[in-house]
Amino acid sequence: MSATRSFEVVEAELNGAPGVVIRGEIDLDAVPSLESALDTAIRSTAGAFVLDLCDLDFLDSSGLRVMLRARARLAREDRELAIVCPPGSNTEDHIASRDDQLAFQLQERVSASDVENPHFRPS
Repeated sequence: MSATRSFEVVEAELNGAPGVVIRGEIDLDAVPSLESALDTAIRSTAGAFVLDLCDLDFLDSSGLRVMLRARARLAREDRELAIVCPPGSNTEDHIASRDDQLAFQLQERVSASDVENPHFRPS
């Protein structure tokens, strides 16, 4: 019997930008559901997209790969990705240490004025 870690993906407008809040734990077992939720959310929105990971308890490399695929899909549509998580969190450390392509997109917070700007670019 395998232990399934719980997680939740909720579509949410985050400071004026479309995105999702991801809660719980993301591991290999969660990947198919996470991919489906992100695909649906990305397909049904326009403009910059925000992943809010502030309530994420665990993220493994399979979850990082899903985020890279989401980033690539958004880039093909000339859209930006911002990843929000608490500074100094395990999630931030994991992303920053494992993947340079995502690390530069980490945001402490995204302001409403940033996402209302048509030239919004994650810092």
